[in-house]
Amino acid sequence: MTLPRRLLPGSSYLITRRCIQRQFLLTPDRAIKDIFLFCLAHAAKEHGIEVHVATCLSNHFHLVVTDVEARLPAFMHWLDLHMAKCVNAYRGRWGALFEPESYSGVELIESVDVFDKMIYTLINPVKSGLVGHGCEWPGFRSRPEDIDEREYVIERPRVCFSARGPVPEEVRLTFVRPRHFGDRSAADFRET
Repeated sequence: MTLPRRLLPGSSYLITRRCIQRQFLLTPDRAIKDIFLFCLAHAAKEHGIEVHVATCLSNHFHLVVTDVEARLPAFMHWLDLHMAKCVNAYRGRWGALFEPESYSGVELIESVDVFDKMIYTLINPVKSGLVGHGCEWPGFRSRPEDIDEREYVIERPRVCFSARGPVPEEVRLTFVRPRHFGDRSAADFRET
């Protein structure tokens, strides 16, 4: 039996979540990008998660986050559940979207670990040989120049959520500089 995850407020993680049987269920288009961003933004806001970078590939996604309130499992539960409902509704399918095993959540202890995994997440489409430059990836990939600068405003996906339900009509998400780099300006951090 594995030991339970250690949860400490303020811990940073590299999160990886894979589609079931590594199927290409997140193949990028506008709807998938919007579903991913909406679910990520809402889950982060509701569970006190700071999102630093994110990339959604065709069969998995990566996030680098800081779990401000030690609520990572609740965040991932909401994100998994609602992404699955939305993607399944959009794709006209049912059943599991993600592998039955839990997400991979690697705790990042040192600031160099956080920085390395942010780079890993951002260059993943290039490293995987999918595109020549990260900006060419048609799926969602946060950009270094967005950190602490751009606020994404994402409308509720119409394929899944009820207009009368508890989920808001729109959510906002800003990718933030990790607390590990609080002594550096946002511009200095982005240039690194």
